[in-house]
Amino acid sequence: MTPKSVTIVLPTYNERENIRELVLGILGSVRAEVEVIVVDDDSEDLTWKVVEEMDLPSVRAIRRVGEKGLTSAIMRGITESRFDAVVWMDADLSMPPGKINDLLSTLESHDIAVGSRYVSGGRDLGDTRTAAFMSRLLGLITKTALNIPVNDLNSGFIATRKKVVAELGLRGDYGEYCLDFLYRSYKKGYRIAEVPYVCVPRARGESKTATSLFGFFFRGRKYIYSILKLRLART
Repeated sequence: MTPKSVTIVLPTYNERENIRELVLGILGSVRAEVEVIVVDDDSEDLTWKVVEEMDLPSVRAIRRVGEKGLTSAIMRGITESRFDAVVWMDADLSMPPGKINDLLSTLESHDIAVGSRYVSGGRDLGDTRTAAFMSRLLGLITKTALNIPVNDLNSGFIATRKKVVAELGLRGDYGEYCLDFLYRSYKKGYRIAEVPYVCVPRARGESKTATSLFGFFFRGRKYIYSILKLRLART
């Protein structure tokens, strides 16, 4: 059955300009009982305070002081979620809240639903053409190296059940956690499906992802390390 309740985890850092619109978009479009948990790394722009001031019973902010990192923020939100079904996504409005319904529907027949830019109907408009191209290239390298039938391995737009995350955990401190999680899920026999969506450029605020060749190669080293580690672990 399609989950009747879901926790949406939003890891944030300096997303004051986007968070209110995103939260309201989620509440207005998801056809299930919704809990939204914003896990904020003590943003300088007081993102967490914006969430608190919304004063909505189904929305809460966790302000982390002295602790930072995308992966641990997602794990914190999942750990504190009330519902079995969980979704996590970026808070920059690049991922459409309405697609959460499609992800949840996919959990009827699969264990993990991946919001995908690289299947039919999906598209990556990206913040820059360079970022979109490099992200796609990284995905192709990962898919080939690990021989896994998933196209968008660095999606970051995921729906699953808490038990899956509890069993496997999330490893890494940046976006490489996603390919690591999906690969280990696949090897464990969990059923994974990709749901197309169009990723749009951020309209406001500063991107946390690499948008230049230098930035890509600097951050991409963590992805390459993860790919090599997973590849060697199975030999």
